[in-house]
Amino acid sequence: MNNEIKPLSLRFASLPSTQKAAVLVTAAFNLTIEFRGLRDLQDRDARKMGDALNELQHKLLSQALSESVGRARYPDDVLFAILDEIADTNGVQGYAASALVSAIEQSEKG
Repeated sequence: MNNEIKPLSLRFASLPSTQKAAVLVTAAFNLTIEFRGLRDLQDRDARKMGDALNELQHKLLSQALSESVGRARYPDDVLFAILDEIADTNGVQGYAASALVSAIEQSEKG
């Protein structure tokens, strides 16, 4: 797992389920903002990155829905390993880490 994401999974794991759901939704929202910077790019790599951001949003929102009813779809470490793999494979590690850091920090502030 990438060094940017592993510490985040530990911080995330310490949160209660309701806060986890909020973090996941916030991170998915943050990715929509990150995606705006890619939408005008026409090359194949940009499209691949856009598809990866979409897939990250899908995973985040799916897990958030599960957390909101008290049944996590994946254990925290598995979720972050999945997110890391998608991000790393598609060159969007910085976007994913930024979205998650922002969401976790916002949650920790209350």
